[in-house]
Amino acid sequence: LLKHGDTPELGGLIAPRPCIWEVGSDDGLIIPGWDAKMKTRIQRAYTASKKPKAVTFHHFKGDHRWDGTKAVPMLKRVLG
Repeated sequence: LLKHGDTPELGGLIAPRPCIWEVGSDDGLIIPGWDAKMKTRIQRAYTASKKPKAVTFHHFKGDHRWDGTKAVPMLKRVLG
């Protein structure tokens, strides 16, 4: 799979459906600078799908975990 892409390309497959990506400030699995590259690549897929505002990125203080601060309201809005 990594011959064809990485997490951003998998994230791009979700486009144009609404999605939020959360990144913790102390996430040991994300090397410095990778989150900006990931965001650019995912945003490119959403822009190509003509739904650039359907993807959101949330940076929070914490490690590799789900935060939910912005995800829960988004899920309530999208799922009704």
